[in-house]
Amino acid sequence: MTLEKRLTEYWQSNSLTEPGNTVIVACSGGPDSLALLDVLWSLKERLAIKVVAAHYEHGIRGKASKDDESFVKNYCLEREIPFYSESANIPELSRIRGESLETCARQMRYAFLNKLAGELRNALIATAHHADDQAETVLMHLLRGTGLNGLTGILPKRENIIRPLLSFTKAELVQYCHQRGLSPRYDITNEEADCTRNRLRIQLLPLLKKEYNKNITRSLCNLAETASAEEELLHELTIKAEERLCQFDGQAENSYKIKISDFTKEPLAIRRRLIQQLVSKISHGTTLSF
Repeated sequence: MTLEKRLTEYWQSNSLTEPGNTVIVACSGGPDSLALLDVLWSLKERLAIKVVAAHYEHGIRGKASKDDESFVKNYCLEREIPFYSESANIPELSRIRGESLETCARQMRYAFLNKLAGELRNALIATAHHADDQAETVLMHLLRGTGLNGLTGILPKRENIIRPLLSFTKAELVQYCHQRGLSPRYDITNEEADCTRNRLRIQLLPLLKKEYNKNITRSLCNLAETASAEEELLHELTIKAEERLCQFDGQAENSYKIKISDFTKEPLAIRRRLIQQLVSKISHGTTLSF
């Protein structure tokens, strides 16, 4: 089955868009995002969407960063793809903010993408996260310690962000670019083992694949899919439990009443989730972990 057909089926099965949506493809110029932009541009009529490209030039790699922007811009000009870009001096900004380069770059990139989504009509942001990214995320959560929610990894759709490539490996996307005659850009900093995610990708996952499970990427992705389905069910059961057991206390600000005798009859998983849900509500988003 071709990549185009697989992506179309994944897109439809996950209801990623509605007819007429504008999809903003976050394109760095690398093989993953270039493949995403290329395939969505070719499928835009079939998927009933409008496609635009967006590039954030962060200035971390000097001339190479500017060359990335020029590459994506020229690719779009050749195909008449609407192109939007923004630039910033992330090294300087991260120093002022006291943040890591990665954190600052991510925050500024998504701020740009969300601003653009607000300016365009019925717009969603498409990122090029793929199966290898999913495996890295699940493994990183496992190593740090997590519950079921952490095992869900990267979701196909969350708010206004969609990830159409989660069922494809990095190798498949590189191969697609090669078959299409595309020459993507490569960020050499991705090959530096200077942060946890890079070390997982460069050192740990290859070791696990070689010594323990050659299909480790698919196994971790399957775990994420299973966890996501069960997390969704437990979330629905928790909402029903809240409706059944909890009463808003009008005499005290941000408080709920729960009848303990009924609460203790619920399964432990529901009790934990119910407490987490109520704490989040009364504290405006605070996350409680057990």
